[in-house]
Amino acid sequence: MLYSNTFSFEWPLLEVVTSIPVLIITGFTVLFFIYRLGGPRASTSQQISYSNPSKLNTGTEEFSKCNSPGCVRCKNYKSIKENLAKKLDDYLQTIIVDNVDEENIFERLKCSVEKAGEKPEHEEQNLQGSQSILHNPTVFQLCGLSSKPWYERNEVCEQDVKLLENTFSTIWEEFTVVYEDFLQGDTTGWLSNSVPTGQWSVFHLYNQGNKVISNCIRCPSTARTLEKLDTFMCNIAFGNATFTVLQDGTHITEHYGPCNLRIRCHLGLQIPPCCSLTVAHQTKHWIEEGCLLFDDSYLHKAKHDGLEEDGPRIVFMVDLWHPEITEEEKSALKYLFTI
Repeated sequence: MLYSNTFSFEWPLLEVVTSIPVLIITGFTVLFFIYRLGGPRASTSQQISYSNPSKLNTGTEEFSKCNSPGCVRCKNYKSIKENLAKKLDDYLQTIIVDNVDEENIFERLKCSVEKAGEKPEHEEQNLQGSQSILHNPTVFQLCGLSSKPWYERNEVCEQDVKLLENTFSTIWEEFTVVYEDFLQGDTTGWLSNSVPTGQWSVFHLYNQGNKVISNCIRCPSTARTLEKLDTFMCNIAFGNATFTVLQDGTHITEHYGPCNLRIRCHLGLQIPPCCSLTVAHQTKHWIEEGCLLFDDSYLHKAKHDGLEEDGPRIVFMVDLWHPEITEEEKSALKYLFTI
């Protein structure tokens, strides 16, 4: 089903007969606002990023970083970075280490925590005028992990990627019910991200590691699919599972993700023409029923340059653990970065 930004209204016959002048005026008013606004918007009181962006030059175009004092994500990331070394010491005291080899499994995590404490806040400000810095996790970087902008579907998290693609029909069916309500003006559970142009709305099933129970109830089969994923990144602030909707004309400008711990997976649900995702200056296009896998700690941006009649670009975004992170490290990282 191709979604476009339209409303439908049903009026009782008696009101139509007795209030024709009022209806005509109301109708023209509604049509005007639909034309100007492109359909309903998620609650603007819950904007979570890209509000009042500040701009930096990365050599190709403007770079955005959140500069809003009310940004939920920035506040959370700032709070969880505080006292990381003490948190790690507290965690290590709670576990039993039988020998030196087991103790060594946390060495790169210890090193990474020390470096995180040394990293200046908003270090990306130092990138002004640089064309070479493409990889810059803004909150935490685990030392020793391999990285590259893009991954093939059979290269990482293969079984989980297959499960998501095989469950496409169920995920799409549940989303359409939620989105139909959204198009009728019910924005319950939706959030709106401020962007320079266009409209970007999201519907979280998991937000910063936490299950959004009310939203999962509306998409029960999709929520159960997430629970079956071996590499799904939950119970940690860097993990999300989200329906993300870009209206025509929307540009998400270049930015970096917070960490190198995850592989971000986009399952294409509805992909109009002229939509693209660029990571480290390498551009790819979503496909319906297929997944794109990338490391969002690289400089990246997204665009919907299609027409209004093409409908919005819709993907299901799921964060998966980087395959080189050990189970012991995952447990420690969840302790360090839980909101």
